[in-house]
Amino acid sequence: MSPLLSILRKERGTWAATLHDPVPQPLIKVRMAHLRGVQAALTSSALERLVGVELSVLIEASRGAQTGYLEGYSDTDVRCFVDAPNSLHNRLVRVCVTKALGDHVLAYPITA
Repeated sequence: MSPLLSILRKERGTWAATLHDPVPQPLIKVRMAHLRGVQAALTSSALERLVGVELSVLIEASRGAQTGYLEGYSDTDVRCFVDAPNSLHNRLVRVCVTKALGDHVLAYPITA
């Protein structure tokens, strides 16, 4: 949890616990939905800039039945779906990002 969120938790001993007039639950939901939208746009923009970039990815998951791709994470914590042979499962591979899709990227291995 981020330091900012930890001070805003309304628990005994936190700064938030001393505040009066708590924010109504419906307003909290509206604000959180807005923040999720802003975060999604920032993530999408950051991932778009990775198209054409090479990353080191640890392939952690076997080929997904729904996606058809191996799945892993880069050393910068980018979620990658990789079109690669199953033999690369549990290996660190260099990949080239081909497309950004929401909260992850598609990539292919540079060396297999």
